[in-house]
Parts: sequence; structure tokens; C-alpha cells
Amino acid sequence: LNPNNKNGDTFVSEVYAPNNFPVKNSNVSVFFREDIEDDIMCNWKDFARKLHSVLPKDEKINIYDFASSDGSEAYSLIISLMEALGEKEAERFLPIKAFDIDAGIVKRAKSNFIYASCEDIDKINNYTDGNLDKYFYLAKEKKGDCLLLVRPILSSNVVFQQARIQDEAKNLNKPNSMIFAR
Repeated sequence: LNPNNKNGDTFVSEVYAPNNFPVKNSNVSVFFREDIEDDIMCNWKDFARKLHSVLPKDEKINIYDFASSDGSEAYSLIISLMEALGEKEAERFLPIKAFDIDAGIVKRAKSNFIYASCEDIDKINNYTDGNLDKYFYLAKEKKGDCLLLVRPILSSNVVFQQARIQDEAKNLNKPNSMIFAR
């Protein structure tokens, strides 16, 4: 993605990394990211409702999540769709196809285990009206941080794959598709 792009494009097909810029593999992500809420100018549930209202009815909508890291954003979107629309209406947006360039992080995402901070747990409970257990099992807790096991209601609705955005963008199913990238 090109940080010099000032025209508001949500997708840029080139990668920008200055030669002297040290690219590190951090894969840091959180549930229900506030910076995404700032970008879409609403909360996640309202975003799900907007998708439902503006995209063609009774048709499959393909969602592609690039730079998906550990799956936090994909899971946040699935939870938002299910909580805002109900499981039946959310089905037309699922599964989400989630891609990351890092084979290690894709392997971790496919394991169905995900780390969550206390803040993540609070956000999940906020967006699910206190129903964290609907989507996750608490596998381990240590000093306020948690290791969660993703329940099938989420894990069956996302497909994690290793891919570069430049390569995979050529293979997108164009009609009724949405790209979610950070």
C-alpha cells in the first residue's frame, strides 16, 4: 500500500517500501480496531448493517481480508455481521477469505488459537452483549491476557491462506466483492 496515495483509494496495487525502511514482521492486531472504526466512520456493527443495506440483496458477497495477521479483523467482522444481522443473514457474506504474506502467522491463524488482551475481551463482550463464550473457549489465562480457542461458529467462516496482495488481487471474484485491508 502506498502511503503517498492521497486520493482516498482503498486499494492500491503496488507495494511501497523505501530501501532504507526496515520492514519488520510484527503482525500486531487487536479485536474491533478503533482505527478501522475511524476509517469507516462508524462502529463495527453499524458497518455490518451498512454492508447489508447497500450491497445486492439475495446474492453472495465475497469478502477478502488482506494482511489478516492472526485473524482478529476477520473474526471481528464475522462477529459484527452475526450480531448485527443474525447468523442467517450473515451467511451471504461468509466465508471470509483471509490472506497474509507471513506463513508463520497464517499457520497460527489456522490453529484456531488466538491471543487476546483484557481490552480485547472487553471489546468482544461489548460487541456480543457479554456473550464471549458463543465465539471462543477460554483456553488459558495469565496475568490478564488470554489464549482463546476459536469456536466453529467463527473458524468455519474464515479461510486463511498465505498470499501476497499483488498476486491474489488478480484472482478475486469481481462481482459483489469487498476488499478489507489495513
